[in-house]
Amino acid sequence: MFHDEKPAYGFVATRVETVLGFGVVICVSRADAVERFDVSLSEYPLGEEVAIFHASAVREGWEGNGIGSALMDARLRFARSAGVDSAVGTAWLRPHTVDSSALFEKMGFERMDTVEDFYRSLDDERECPDCGTPCECSAGIYVWTPADAAD
Repeated sequence: MFHDEKPAYGFVATRVETVLGFGVVICVSRADAVERFDVSLSEYPLGEEVAIFHASAVREGWEGNGIGSALMDARLRFARSAGVDSAVGTAWLRPHTVDSSALFEKMGFERMDTVEDFYRSLDDERECPDCGTPCECSAGIYVWTPADAAD
């Protein structure tokens, strides 16, 4: 996912010395995004510069306190300042866990697709807390463009 010449930017929410949540974003060209993403992005409305929203989580017990929203907002503000035309991210659709779909939609992303067995296709040894090894969970593919955003 990460490119040697393009840095990944991490955003961390803390309380004193405890990490409460994090999120990572990387800004790449459309061609790099299409090449590096795990599903075909060629039909999505991405533009020429794309922010990939990669890896985010909020510590158990701290969900529902706005931490995920603040981290998503910080990454979107960063992406806008970097001049991207769009952003793309995945929601891990675990069957017994609240996923990030609602957060993506709240922040103006549109679900473009649902990919069955997404995580198994990435790594057939990936362990999932819900379905074991290999992970058989699906992913929601979300895209944000400035036209989608409610500024």
